[in-house]
Amino acid sequence: MCETPTAAGRAAVLRAAGLPARLDAAQDATALPDAPGAREGLHDLIVRARTAGASAER
Repeated sequence: MCETPTAAGRAAVLRAAGLPARLDAAQDATALPDAPGAREGLHDLIVRARTAGASAER
C-alpha cells in the first residue's frame, strides 16, 4: 500500500508520540465493554422523551 506523504508523516508523528501504545493501554485498562450494549434502553428513553414532549405541546 502506498501512503501519501501527509498520511505517512502523520503516522510517523503518532508512532513517535507513542499514541498507539497509549491507546492500547487505555483500552486494556477500561471497564467499558468492547461494544455498546444499551441500544434497546436508549431507544426506549428516546421514545418516552418524544412522546412526553408531544403530549406537553398539546
